[in-house]
Amino acid sequence: MVICQTLAGCSSMTVTETPSMHPSLTFHHCPNCGHPRKTMLEYSIACEACDYLFYLNPAVAAAGLILNEKNQMLFIVRGKSPAKGRWALVGGFVDCGESPEKALKRECQEEVGITIDTPSYLACYPNTYTYKSIAYPVLDLFFTAKECSPAESLVCDREEVSHVEWQDPWRFDPAQLAFPSMQRALIQWQKVNPSLPL
Repeated sequence: MVICQTLAGCSSMTVTETPSMHPSLTFHHCPNCGHPRKTMLEYSIACEACDYLFYLNPAVAAAGLILNEKNQMLFIVRGKSPAKGRWALVGGFVDCGESPEKALKRECQEEVGITIDTPSYLACYPNTYTYKSIAYPVLDLFFTAKECSPAESLVCDREEVSHVEWQDPWRFDPAQLAFPSMQRALIQWQKVNPSLPL
């Protein structure tokens, strides 16, 4: 899928999602009985020998478009692969039994040491997260929220984040963000939020 939009303060940009191999295609033997797989289905693991059937569905992640009292948005620089050294939004994977909103609040505390108000849903987009040479399908949920803690509380979890910065979200070029899903979320946010003086 390709999206082309012109944004206020930004040149025209294109966001392209690159197709990747589904993780189920990396299994050449049945994980239940070890029999070689003859039929490679793209979204599941099916074994003709033992009738084992397993669906590999997308993982869920939550990310935030977080504003402070000056209407600046919080951006981080990723401290690890994939996309190490690229700009990103605060966020991470949703744990089992956890709501996306709770996951985002937890990630804000863990990654940059801030508390946020109740997140408000913005959009969701598919993404691919490559870990140890396997491209996992992910569904990224994006939320808007306001920072509730003072600015001096910003700290980096150095394993996850190498830099944290509040920036003008209307001047920030979405193409700088690490993942196509994040680029699309910022484009959507810029589209529905008129520019305000900082």
